[in-house]
Amino acid sequence: MKAFLSGYYRRPISISETYVIAECVACGTLFQRDVPCEDLLNELYDVWIAPRQPEDDRGYAFDVQHPALSRDGHELMSAAAHLGIPLDQMVVLDWGMGWAGWARVAASLGCRAHGYDIAQSRQDLAATYGVAPDNASYDFINTEQFLEHSTDPRGIVEQLAGKLKPGGILKISVPGQAKVREVLADISCGRASLSDRRLMPLHPLEHLNCFSREALTRIGAPFGLRPVRPGWLARYAFIGHRGALDLADPRRTAKELIRPWYQWHSRTNSYIWLRKL
Repeated sequence: MKAFLSGYYRRPISISETYVIAECVACGTLFQRDVPCEDLLNELYDVWIAPRQPEDDRGYAFDVQHPALSRDGHELMSAAAHLGIPLDQMVVLDWGMGWAGWARVAASLGCRAHGYDIAQSRQDLAATYGVAPDNASYDFINTEQFLEHSTDPRGIVEQLAGKLKPGGILKISVPGQAKVREVLADISCGRASLSDRRLMPLHPLEHLNCFSREALTRIGAPFGLRPVRPGWLARYAFIGHRGALDLADPRRTAKELIRPWYQWHSRTNSYIWLRKL
């Protein structure tokens, strides 16, 4: 563990714990038994992982410049169609927003966009783009690749459920469990190491939890959240929006036409909408 972390983060790291994965017998969630304390988490994300500036990410730049063409924009259009709320009347929250790409797309499409991130610098940057702080009740809450990092996922889901309007939706997207048990068995038998790419969903220190869709459903149930899937018309609502497809770019168009099916059936990613009763 110590050798792997020192090599991965390119700094001397003195950690004596072993890498132990446990499984919840009730819901099947896989999780790291030993998790970082708050101080270590802050150091991990603020120092060990070099923060990328948004201008360094070509995908980010494209999305905020062409919100109607973006994956996030299409997701918002689907949510609006499913909820029966015009985009310019939707109130949305981007939780764990990072550089606020999703929230900026939402604001550009007319939504009342709010965002939250633990880093104040990112909160301040989001405000310059018209993203409000978390201070409302929401029709749709976005958590994209966030819950796997949390030391208290159940507490986070409970907190976010309390921020939803009746009928509102909490979207969760996290790495899936495909091949994780296989690589854990290989590591325990010496046939693989912590650097194996198949271990990404349970990366030491960073990805503390690995959920299935069934597990996420169970986590949300005590807080009045039930899984819901938009119908095909809602999933493809973006087709009816002006400027949402660029037929001059057939590769991107093909990806966006496949995505409404793939994201609900991918084995490498768990994607779910939980609706508040």
